[in-house]
Amino acid sequence: FRMVTYLWVFLFWVVSIFLIPEINRVYLFNESQKLPTNEKINMKKLKTLMDFEKKVVEVLLKKQYSSTEIQSIYAKVAKEYRKNEFMLNVSRELMLKKRLRNLITYYEKRSLLFPSLYYSFASHEISGQGFYGYLDFYDYVINLRRAFLEYYIQNVYVKRSKKIESFVKNNENIFKAKNHLPETYMYGILIIVGYCIILIGIAYFRLKNLIYEK
Repeated sequence: FRMVTYLWVFLFWVVSIFLIPEINRVYLFNESQKLPTNEKINMKKLKTLMDFEKKVVEVLLKKQYSSTEIQSIYAKVAKEYRKNEFMLNVSRELMLKKRLRNLITYYEKRSLLFPSLYYSFASHEISGQGFYGYLDFYDYVINLRRAFLEYYIQNVYVKRSKKIESFVKNNENIFKAKNHLPETYMYGILIIVGYCIILIGIAYFRLKNLIYEK
């Protein structure tokens, strides 16, 4: 009886600690391969930018413009780019971010069933090295790029400032990841407590004869 029990405990330990996390890791990797790559997104963004530049060049080649007129055209096309092409590229990034979040959320909920896997997930999120920290960085890059474009348009085309100043000051270009306590954290604790109660119950009914044996 003891040998069989020890064997089952050992198998359960191997499966829960090694096999299940590896299966989930492979699953997450395979699902991530279905997402468009950053290179593919960047190529689409680059094509949008090059098409816009081509359109601007065609406008400038139509006739001879004075320097004042050229400056006015640049200001107009910069604002047009911010309103259309730039927002199109941002929408592509946000769509990828949405798909990433859906995949992360699914992985988080799936890992709830396996305490060892959920512990790994939660510990990474709490330390700031998890998936949600990556999404924060994604937002940080998008917002920084948007703020720079606005800064550039205001200083070059609206204020026409001659003074050159750095857009990034102090440590603003350093991203500091925040720790995240998963929203499912309490569910994870309750599930672990439930598992403990079930295991204690099984052990009690299997060994109660030995407990009450005189």
